[in-house]
Amino acid sequence: MTAPFYLEKSSAARLLEDAKARGLPSLGSLVQLTQKILGFLRQNEIINVSKVSRGLYVTSTSDRVWHESWKRLVKGKVHVPDPEGNTWKQRYVHAVKESKRNEITLSELISLEWEFCYKRSIHAELVSMEPIFKNESPRRRKFDYDSGTLVPLTPEKEPYEIRSWQWILFNFDPAALNEIVSHIKIFGDIENSNQQTCFSGTAVIYWGHNTPFPILFAKRTPEWGWTLESSACIFSSIPLVRLEWIKSMKSKKSRQ
Repeated sequence: MTAPFYLEKSSAARLLEDAKARGLPSLGSLVQLTQKILGFLRQNEIINVSKVSRGLYVTSTSDRVWHESWKRLVKGKVHVPDPEGNTWKQRYVHAVKESKRNEITLSELISLEWEFCYKRSIHAELVSMEPIFKNESPRRRKFDYDSGTLVPLTPEKEPYEIRSWQWILFNFDPAALNEIVSHIKIFGDIENSNQQTCFSGTAVIYWGHNTPFPILFAKRTPEWGWTLESSACIFSSIPLVRLEWIKSMKSKKSRQ
């Protein structure tokens, strides 16, 4: 925070203390105004304000302030976690932790509908069939828990039959890959990329006709959505057109 802000909050603290000492009837309104202002601050700023005076400590730790901060935090986010905790401060902290989590849960994976497309870096024939690169709505798929297979939600857009394609969600560990592949009886090598040596989180192996596709690595988006991305394709829980590399590809194509 800037020096002027520290002066402002110090003045506010003195004003609050003075109003309290005098028993002014406007104290309630002043407290409400202060709470509203504090609701626009970030978590660390609210904590700093609480150290200025006893009056601001009481005000800045109120549920109203943290509720306002929580609403600002989750505004525009696509997957907001259920509030967890008895106070809005606890719920705020929980939401921040959730936004940084890089491990998608099984419940999240199977409950979401995923937009899908192949990347331009793979076979040109596959890319030429991508609806999104023709300014059409993309393919959508779902990970079905009961069958353990991929389910097409837009079957008319699928160039191949994918209903028999199977998948497994797992905590990624490069050392355990061979064991996993052996267990599910996949034939062929799973692509080995540099990403696999530094990735920490969950990933998805999926395969069709006993042939594995490159591993999908789970990642968070700035909007608190999810992507499952490999060198060949991407699944996204938010509209693909909002992803930067998709925007870049469509822009390049429009200039050609």
